[in-house]
Amino acid sequence: MIPDEGFSEIVKLHDALYTDLLKSELLLDLPFVPHIGIASYPGLEKCKEIVDELNQQDFEIRGSIDTLDIIEFDGKTVKTI
Repeated sequence: MIPDEGFSEIVKLHDALYTDLLKSELLLDLPFVPHIGIASYPGLEKCKEIVDELNQQDFEIRGSIDTLDIIEFDGKTVKTI
């Protein structure tokens, strides 16, 4: 999900995180798009199908970020670092 509100604040947070210790991990060849992942599924085709269905609906999800964890994902496991 890509936020309508708070977009620029999340970009600023992203940029701040990729200074100092994480500076070497910043991928300059990929643009950063603020987003929140809400699910996972092994097949990309099914994911695209679900996204297309959701995008046809008129809905809104309101929320806020109170805490932030930096995680590592190795393709199988999510670990807080």
